[in-house]
Amino acid sequence: MQLTAHNIQPLLADAVRTLLIATAMVERADAAGKDWEIDGSGFFYTESERISVYEETLYAKKYFGDGDTLSLKRTLDILSGASPTGEAKPSAVQTFTTASGSQITNKSGSSPLGKFEDIRSAVNVNLEKTIAKAFKTNWAANFSYEYDYTSMGASTQWSRDVFDKQATINAGLSANYDIVRPTGGVPTGLKVTTDPTRYVSDQKFTYDTLIGTTLVMDRNTLATATFMMGASLGYLSDPYKHISRLNVDGTPSGSVQFERRPDERRYKSLHLRTLHSRTSKGAQGDVVDIAYRWYVDDWSIQSHTLDARYRHDLEGKNSRKNKEYLQGHLRGYYQTAADFYYYGLPVLQPDPPFASADYRLAKLGTVTAGILWGQELIKDLTLTLRGEYLYQWYMETQLSPLGAVLTQAGLYYQF
Repeated sequence: MQLTAHNIQPLLADAVRTLLIATAMVERADAAGKDWEIDGSGFFYTESERISVYEETLYAKKYFGDGDTLSLKRTLDILSGASPTGEAKPSAVQTFTTASGSQITNKSGSSPLGKFEDIRSAVNVNLEKTIAKAFKTNWAANFSYEYDYTSMGASTQWSRDVFDKQATINAGLSANYDIVRPTGGVPTGLKVTTDPTRYVSDQKFTYDTLIGTTLVMDRNTLATATFMMGASLGYLSDPYKHISRLNVDGTPSGSVQFERRPDERRYKSLHLRTLHSRTSKGAQGDVVDIAYRWYVDDWSIQSHTLDARYRHDLEGKNSRKNKEYLQGHLRGYYQTAADFYYYGLPVLQPDPPFASADYRLAKLGTVTAGILWGQELIKDLTLTLRGEYLYQWYMETQLSPLGAVLTQAGLYYQF
């Protein structure tokens, strides 16, 4: 099972240098004079009666002379639970057998769920090198593997300081190649789920380009702007998602088909971010981090994301000698539905060219709120604990709202 709806290159998804600067200002101590950074974390995500995810990450970064760095990130994800299949809510109890041979019973009046288990292992290598004064390059490669999905890619970024280092111009390219090999084979889109026609695997290509800038507004404020555009080509459907045929009264007819999405998706986004270190009495050293992201694609999905963080440094406000801080987080997200999203298809009408009942393509909103606590245990060793709650609701559909809890513990060490 593919873990995410979109494959986004780590280098480009981080809005290039924006998050590197944010990390330095908000979450980590200055690495000057240090040769290594080691960062490890364990992350747990659980949805009410749905998916549970455990993720462990190990990150290592080596500093060389002239600002050159080499980093390696290894991630292991373990998923289990159930995910909505896209079928309409049944009017009676349903029991059926999945492609993997497991048996599922769906309750009357509840969205049908499909059980799954999956393990994903991923590796990312990143080399940052200065090739001339005020000019840096960044080269990255990534690889991930699941029993039914393999992804590999590469990316590059160029950064140049201008106006006496008061601004930085960034540009980047990324390419990814994925192989899809679902359990039971790749189904034919919009065929009934009992149709035995399958083929072993399919493929997908993704590329991204970006251009951006980072501006030093004053000694305490940074602002960034990044524009990204790209496309995905190939097999973009989810082989495990279905769509129901509906009677005239809106109840399921009993006929269920596989979804079918276009084999091309072009998109663009704009990411804006401001970081400000406060200087007023009682809040000196506190950091305000506000970001906005606009996204649109040719599937008619348009989204808006507002993300805000506030870090409050507790150092000097208690008896502890080591650094300690709290960071609050609030995020809001809204998206429109894809133009081929349907709750179900009428039995008396012909198939549309494309159709999906995947809730991730529906009109929806999400609010996330949480807090992170950080404490320097000993010199250069910091512990962080994070807890967040996510609430997601769906509009113009019969899907039930989703609640999820996120917890994370991490250790960061410099030497």
